Amino acid sequence: MSTTTILRKGLSTLLNSAIVEILAGVTNTEKPVELLKENLTFTANEMAQAFQTSYSYACCAVSTGLESPENQQGFWQSLFQANVNRELAARIEQDYVQAFAQQHGLSAAELTAFQKTAARQCQTLAKLTIFQADNVPFSEAELAHFVTTTGASSLTKLVLELVQTQQTLDERVVAFLQFEELLGNALLFFLHEQLRKDKRFNDTLAALQREGLMVDIREIKTIVQATEAKLNQAVSAKQFGEVAQLGQQLERLQQIESVAQTHYAEFLDFSQRFADWTQLVNVQLEQVLAALPKLQEQLGDIKGDTQQILAIVQQLMAGTHLSAQIKPRDELTQHSTANLALIKQAQQLLKRIPSSAPGYSQMALELGSIVASQGNVAQAEALLIKAYQQARNDEQRALAAFNLFQVFIRQQVYDKAFSFLQEAIELNSPRYALHNDHTYRLQKILGAGGMGCAFLAQHRLKKELVVIKSFWETLHGSAEALFHEAFLMAEIAGDYVPQPLDCGFVDLTKQQRGYFISEYIEDAIDGETWLAKYGKLDVQTGIV
Repeated sequence: MSTTTILRKGLSTLLNSAIVEILAGVTNTEKPVELLKENLTFTANEMAQAFQTSYSYACCAVSTGLESPENQQGFWQSLFQANVNRELAARIEQDYVQAFAQQHGLSAAELTAFQKTAARQCQTLAKLTIFQADNVPFSEAELAHFVTTTGASSLTKLVLELVQTQQTLDERVVAFLQFEELLGNALLFFLHEQLRKDKRFNDTLAALQREGLMVDIREIKTIVQATEAKLNQAVSAKQFGEVAQLGQQLERLQQIESVAQTHYAEFLDFSQRFADWTQLVNVQLEQVLAALPKLQEQLGDIKGDTQQILAIVQQLMAGTHLSAQIKPRDELTQHSTANLALIKQAQQLLKRIPSSAPGYSQMALELGSIVASQGNVAQAEALLIKAYQQARNDEQRALAAFNLFQVFIRQQVYDKAFSFLQEAIELNSPRYALHNDHTYRLQKILGAGGMGCAFLAQHRLKKELVVIKSFWETLHGSAEALFHEAFLMAEIAGDYVPQPLDCGFVDLTKQQRGYFISEYIEDAIDGETWLAKYGKLDVQTGIV
């Protein structure tokens, strides 16, 4: 693969050659080459150097984009000496890394390893010199290639073929750089940013536009719509001469619109999304290349902190019978002074790790469970909110939601607790439902305590309201035996207690998550609440 082929492909894209061809066919097919000869007076070597610099900037930007947004922000700020939009720092992660991982079925561990490999290899690529050319003007034949369509070949593929004559790349890294034309679009972005600062390039564009050989493809849709409106008006006015002229013009514009969509839409979209990368061109390439290894050192520190947190969490859970899922009895856990020191250490280490780092959600989940067992519900809530926000899959998100339900229950913030329980059930009903979800739809939380939680619910078919009492702990024995007292009480004092309707276990095999269902009596209060409100009964009233 030669430099010449890539130069043709890149410049052909930036000069909108497919559109120039359409418009030149109407006017003068030789005119574009004449205009380039007059204005685009770069030597082949100058253009090769522009491609080389753009390629290096692109590799640096992609390498940095494989890191966490927090790390990227620090990196960009050190270069620009200014605050950086967080969206820019997260763009590669959101638009490319996650989509690529999903397409290739990468697990969290595989994705972490891949990002590290890809970032390292992109740094190596940034230092390769792959574009070289003689210091001579472009020939007329070569200029003609710049305003001629070059076919459907991928710029990324052409560049990688040239790269791999010097450097062996991991197959998955090659696939990632080709994913949605990432490397090619990044190279073109930086090339355009460089060239638009050069008078010769701007003069070329202006000359093509003056001669009617270029249109602003960002406005082509609006231009087409305006021409259609004019054509309709001409038809209504029976201005047949103008109808013929506008009809030809509209046909040509629609052809340009189609070409713009197939040839240039992807690059235009990329340029808009990564517009903030423009700042990078204002920093000397040597400075950017020198800063990248420091970012890798920072990542090494993060990896060490992550391993240390995981070791602490495993040690604490093994010694206390805690788990990633919070249980009400966890708050009875007794922590030694040594364990409390370890918990504090793990919390401090986690603060040093970006919340978007791989594995952060799981660490925050487990540490949040441990912190909740101390009774520090506010700190646990903060950790679990981050775990929920950074969850990489529904399994983590459901667990974080259920843990937040438990934390808000302890704080008696029932509206938030109910919302998170509903989400946990929606994501994984078999694991997190506290009642027979297929029959009753929960409406709200009525209260909670040491034994369980009471819900107002509605029968899905009959629409009647009931009260469901869900129990935290595993109950042993048949449902009938366990809830015999409640049914017996209904027989003895049926007029004074809610009627029991059903009972059972969500997990019948393990007898876990037992529940008891009774009728709902609106505005009913229990005995303790009544006594608190009205005071003690006298003997006569009590007998009555």
